[in-house]
Amino acid sequence: MPNILKIKFLLCFIIMNSSSLIAEEGDALNNVDNSIITQDVDLSKSFNEYNLLKANEISIQIIDRSSPFGAKLKSAIAIGDNYILSSGISSSGKFSVISNNTEYSANYISSNETGELLLFRVPNLNLTSLPFAFKAISSGRSLFIHHFNKDGDILNNKGSFQKKIIFESEKNSTSGFSHNLDDFLSRESAGAPIFNNCGEIVGINTLNKNKSIELKSSYLAIDHLSVIKFLKTQDINFTQSNIECLSEAEKRIIIASEAEKKTLEAKNAAEEKEESEGLRIKAEKEKELLEKSKNEIEEQNALQDTFNKNLLYAGTMSGLALLILIFFLIRNNRKRKMELGIAEKTIAAREALHVDPGPDFILRGSDLTIKIPGEKLGLDQGVVLGRNTSEADVILDKSEISRTHLRFIIRDDKIYADDLGSANGTILNGARLSAGRPMALHNNDEITLAGIIFIVEGL
Repeated sequence: MPNILKIKFLLCFIIMNSSSLIAEEGDALNNVDNSIITQDVDLSKSFNEYNLLKANEISIQIIDRSSPFGAKLKSAIAIGDNYILSSGISSSGKFSVISNNTEYSANYISSNETGELLLFRVPNLNLTSLPFAFKAISSGRSLFIHHFNKDGDILNNKGSFQKKIIFESEKNSTSGFSHNLDDFLSRESAGAPIFNNCGEIVGINTLNKNKSIELKSSYLAIDHLSVIKFLKTQDINFTQSNIECLSEAEKRIIIASEAEKKTLEAKNAAEEKEESEGLRIKAEKEKELLEKSKNEIEEQNALQDTFNKNLLYAGTMSGLALLILIFFLIRNNRKRKMELGIAEKTIAAREALHVDPGPDFILRGSDLTIKIPGEKLGLDQGVVLGRNTSEADVILDKSEISRTHLRFIIRDDKIYADDLGSANGTILNGARLSAGRPMALHNNDEITLAGIIFIVEGL
């Protein structure tokens, strides 16, 4: 049977007998060692593998120090940039995280609609993450959980997927699954990341707050597709694998198939080498006959050479003259193209420097009116409002105003206000602006600066 047909047959066999393969996978994985990769089969470019150290790096401990009964520790997962996710913890409290034996302050950002996922930002800590899995995990697949105990020690345990579940709320639902890791976990494990055998994130551990008859376990998992859905609503960057993670049984079948393929290729190469040697001997004999014929032809052509040389000389001189003419034509053409290119780049550079201005508008207060010039709104830095005359475009000389307090920019024909991390903040329609998160402005919006309420006009 051709090798490609064998692979297709094996994959069909997996699908038709998935129940028996998955049931046996747990025991089989415990007995597998590195000796399975034989016959120089290199799978480093085909499969991702679970890595304990990398999984530990994105496992974070989060602490709530607001309780009068002492600090409460939970597990969390780094999403990237400055963001972490946790579960089973109150949204109100004084939070911090521990990383490399250093404690950093953490700010609560938001929760999903069921309250099972909580998003925090750690401003002074850069975090890295691992990719989320391509597809939802299926029955019987291996799981790895990395969590903290009450002493702050990181632990890792192996289990398996059991059953899909739904977390219900009045407005929405979140999907998840049950697992068989209860015996290893404590309450501090809520929020811990769960990985598949490829080292990809497939869920976040959480407390089973409403134990049903069917699910008596103390801990469940929120699946990664629900986590991704929540992160998208918060505009949080994350990475996701673009290939499906294979089970250990599937990997072993493909390894065996690749080994068989290499054996067949080696056999074919040997046969081709033998055939090539026979052709080489035949070619050498034909070469000897050709050499004899060549010598005879060379004698006959000797008389013709003198005539050919004279003819070649005349043709060469004509060709040389033609080449010189072509050379000068090509050089002049290239020079012209270079001049045109420089002119086009100059025109493009001038057009790039042109910035469409935005509209002039004003901030009208009870006893103070501020005009915002529209001509600078389209620039990268926009129009900066502040107390420092050398750094701000619009000066508001109030002690409550920071040196560079607020900026106005135009993006996609909309005017935005962006707080620049000011000490006393900026209030837009009763809500405090977050630094680095611009909000759109409209006519009659209220902006509060230095205790003065300004009305936006002219947009």
